[in-house]
Amino acid sequence: GIMKHSATVSIVLCCLLFLLPLLTLVPRIGEGEEEITQIEQRVENYINDLAGLKTGNLAVGASTLFAAYVVPSLITQFNQKFPDVHIQLIEGNTAELEEMLGSNALDFVIDNYHYDSILYNKELYCEENILLAVPKHFAINEELGMYQLSYKNIKNKNYLNQKYPAVPLGRFADLPFIMLTQGNDTRTRGDRLCRNVGFKPNIVLEFNQQSTAYMASSTQLGATFISDILVSQLPAFENLVYYK
Repeated sequence: GIMKHSATVSIVLCCLLFLLPLLTLVPRIGEGEEEITQIEQRVENYINDLAGLKTGNLAVGASTLFAAYVVPSLITQFNQKFPDVHIQLIEGNTAELEEMLGSNALDFVIDNYHYDSILYNKELYCEENILLAVPKHFAINEELGMYQLSYKNIKNKNYLNQKYPAVPLGRFADLPFIMLTQGNDTRTRGDRLCRNVGFKPNIVLEFNQQSTAYMASSTQLGATFISDILVSQLPAFENLVYYK
């Protein structure tokens, strides 16, 4: 089945590097004791602001899926509490995000990949599960009615209940597949799922983004692995069948 390959979405933290302005503490000739004290006070106030998250900059990395459907609401909530902290959101696939995090171009990443726990601290945000979306016109669907999921059960996550069985993935070995490009975590998991049941998917199209692959699948071109987060955020496609 597919469900046992659900993934944990983590917030991966690197050192939070605030971009501090260069502050010169050396007084100009003629400055008195009072002026030096004022400069010192300004520096102390600035540091206190940083400690209280009142000012500064954060570079946040996320895959396109999380950047579109998860992170914006988090940024909105954060900005309400810390309006003077500037946040830059950078999209990328897992490989790109890991490279940017390692080079300190990002302060933290929201992703479902298992980053090196020695190098980074990780905090659980939510769990993401992979579904299989299959064009309705494929005849194999007629044999698998007991495994099909309603959009309502996906949206409210009732499908996670054990009473909804996972489909035998090997039954789809002869179908065309639409996959994400190499470097995307969903592609890695999709390849592994197929390999574990003994087949290599016949890939007819590759895309960088899950939403594009999802739309392409809705044109009846091929099956695709899709995040339950994306499915629940978009309207249902009546010409697709969903499997756990």
